[in-house]
Amino acid sequence: MRRSLGRSTAIRLGAGFTMIELVVTLGIVSLLAVIAIQSILRARSTTNEATAIGNVHALTSVLHMYHAINNTFPSGWQAAMYDDAEPDYGSPSFDVPMANSLSQGYLYTYTPQPGGCATDCTGYTLTANPQSIGSLGTRAFFADQTGRVRHCTGAGPGDATDALVTDLPLAC
Repeated sequence: MRRSLGRSTAIRLGAGFTMIELVVTLGIVSLLAVIAIQSILRARSTTNEATAIGNVHALTSVLHMYHAINNTFPSGWQAAMYDDAEPDYGSPSFDVPMANSLSQGYLYTYTPQPGGCATDCTGYTLTANPQSIGSLGTRAFFADQTGRVRHCTGAGPGDATDALVTDLPLAC
């Protein structure tokens, strides 16, 4: 006499994945994860660089506005641009001392020219360097009283001999 097992109690032998199928699947998933992580890091770096370029352009604009009103560039960033100014000249995110001020992965530094000037500053340099080369940015940026933004590849700092931001960058 033959007895039939019910559908719920039937055991299916051979169900599941083989070891080879699991290894191949894990290999493919790992490869896709590596590609995705690299793309995300590259996008972060590109975004930080675009933000740094925009910040340097904006900061040079407010420095030239300050110069147009005061007939000199500021001798100290925070005091001249924020503390003693009504209204503030710059963005609230830069209401900090501009000696290695960090914003979105870039360190910004403002230096009045000639060095040590107190009231008659005829120029300035403004640099933006990636805090961590590669993961946060691959280019360093530089601007001076000419208002032109320059860039170079590397940790920086950039200088007046670097290529304009509209041209291909050179190595720092």
